[in-house]
Amino acid sequence: MNDLPTKRDIANSLIGGTLCFLSAVFLSSFVDLLLEQILLYFGISGVTAFESFSIAKAIIFFALVHLICGFISGLYTGYVTEKGVKITLFITGQIGFIGFFIYMTLLSKVYFVGHYYLEVISLPLLGNLLGVYLGGYTIRWKSGEE
Repeated sequence: MNDLPTKRDIANSLIGGTLCFLSAVFLSSFVDLLLEQILLYFGISGVTAFESFSIAKAIIFFALVHLICGFISGLYTGYVTEKGVKITLFITGQIGFIGFFIYMTLLSKVYFVGHYYLEVISLPLLGNLLGVYLGGYTIRWKSGEE
């Protein structure tokens, strides 16, 4: 029961993490613009002044950015890995999260106060890991016909 990943699996995990990071960068910009346009269209852009909006925005980003990015990278990593799927999927999710966190820090969009811990660390990390495992085990699903 040697379930350790090979060097090739680790390299594919790094590629999957990079895929997760790049899709997070693209989708976060897209969802941010989309949310802004929706608020302007309905004439309710003033809700951004309330603190509860930032919590709602974090939940929207969790669902539309981090889960989807994790799922996409999990599909890739789950398809190409041979052994040690649990470990390689975990590495993939962590690389995607760390890359996106560094990217957001360099853009100065990260504020380490109060509920921002939820928005900056908890939800992106949870979303990436859940998405990666969902995608990885979706592609490796064993059919009952085998």
